[in-house]
Amino acid sequence: MKTIVLSLVIVVSLSLCLNSQPLCREESLRVFNNKYAIENLSAGVASDNLGLKKESIYFVGLYKVNQVYDNLAKILCEPQNESVLKLTILAMYRIDNYRTVKMLKDFFRHCDNLKIKTLCMQVQNDFDSFSK
Repeated sequence: MKTIVLSLVIVVSLSLCLNSQPLCREESLRVFNNKYAIENLSAGVASDNLGLKKESIYFVGLYKVNQVYDNLAKILCEPQNESVLKLTILAMYRIDNYRTVKMLKDFFRHCDNLKIKTLCMQVQNDFDSFSK
C-alpha cells in the first residue's frame, strides 16, 4: 500500500513539474491581456509590502508584461531595498533591454550602492555584446 501511494505521489509530482514550465513570449503576452492581472501586478509593484513587491516584480519580468514597465522605472527613482533594485533592473531588462540600458546609464551616475552599480555595468556589457 505504501509503495502504491509513494509511486502515485511521484507520478503526480513529475506531471506537475513538467507542466509548470514558463511560457514563451507569445503565450505570455496572451495571458497578460487580462486587464485585472495587469492591474494586480501594477498594484503589487507599487505595494509597501516587501514580499509582494518582489514577487510582483519577478513575475512582471518573467512574463515580460510591457504595460508595467513605467511602474518599474519609478522604482529606480525612489530609495529602495537592494534586492528590490536588483529584481527591478533584471525585470526591466527582460521586458525592453534597449530602453533599460539607456535608463541605467542615468541611474548609474546617481547610485551609491557598489553592488547595484556592478549589476548595471554587467547589464550594459551584456547588451553591448549581443548588439554587436
